[in-house]
Amino acid sequence: MLNSPTRLSRVRFLGTVAVIVGGLLGVAAVVYGVTQLDSPQGVWLILTGGSLLVLVTVAAILVRLALKIESNTSRVYNQVFELFEQVQRSGTAIGKIAENTSISDAAKSVAHRSHEREVLRGAIYEEVRREDFEAAFHLIDDLEGRLGYREEAEKMRDETRSMCADALRSKLRVALEHVHKLMDEASWDRASDEIERLNRLIPNESRVKNLWHVMEEKRDLRKQALMQTWNEAVRDSNVESGIETLKELDQYIARDEAQEMQETARELFKERLTQLGITFQFAVKERRWRDALVAGLQIIEEFPNSRMSREVEEHMSALRTRAGIPSDVQVTAKSQESGAPADTHS
Repeated sequence: MLNSPTRLSRVRFLGTVAVIVGGLLGVAAVVYGVTQLDSPQGVWLILTGGSLLVLVTVAAILVRLALKIESNTSRVYNQVFELFEQVQRSGTAIGKIAENTSISDAAKSVAHRSHEREVLRGAIYEEVRREDFEAAFHLIDDLEGRLGYREEAEKMRDETRSMCADALRSKLRVALEHVHKLMDEASWDRASDEIERLNRLIPNESRVKNLWHVMEEKRDLRKQALMQTWNEAVRDSNVESGIETLKELDQYIARDEAQEMQETARELFKERLTQLGITFQFAVKERRWRDALVAGLQIIEEFPNSRMSREVEEHMSALRTRAGIPSDVQVTAKSQESGAPADTHS
């Protein structure tokens, strides 16, 4: 070992011997010089012995200091050497760790890529379930472009396109049924708005374009049915049915058709007003105040510009009182006929 206790033992031994010998010689010269103090030789012996003792002492100190310096230098060298060996060993270990880490990073990358693939697949199916197909196709592009699963991405595109087509067919079927229901209810404006909306969403769909033709046919059929009901009401003098039919028929007939029906309609309205007037008079005469109130309200609501309406309106306050209806309650002919509660206004 470099730091063995036997290092420089010969130097230490020779140095010790030289110091001892020099010291003894110096002491001997001083002692002998003292004995010969009376002669000049004795003085020189004392001086020589003293000088030798000083030199020996200085030499001993220098040797000891040199050995101490050498020992420290050797210790530092040994530590540096050991540190160098540790660095070499650490370098080898670090190389192995770096290699293992590289392998681990590759494994982590594979594992992370696999996890990200599963996450993307789940997100795609969720968007498809929510029928957000645009977002689903965007995620499929990520699956192909960022993770490199080209075949799986193409397969999922085909599945998503198929589901998108199925969803579109289902929604279209529901929308078509809704439009036909609106037509059957004679809600032509709402049906027209819905057809326009579908045309904007699916401009090339033949079934949507055909809805305009279907609506025209159904409008024509409805008009024919109303005209038949109108003619029957006129023939049978069914005033109430005729008026209700005429109100609905107004949106179907053209200007020239309305002029042809104008005289018949006028006679029908006159007869209706006459019937209401007779009903009102008999109800007042028989003190059936609620019936009189209903007939009076019908006259006012249906014929607001007639003279009879103005005459009836003059007596409405008294009729309300006799019918037991407070003045702060708003009443209509429909609410009084059905017996529904009237609105109260403070």
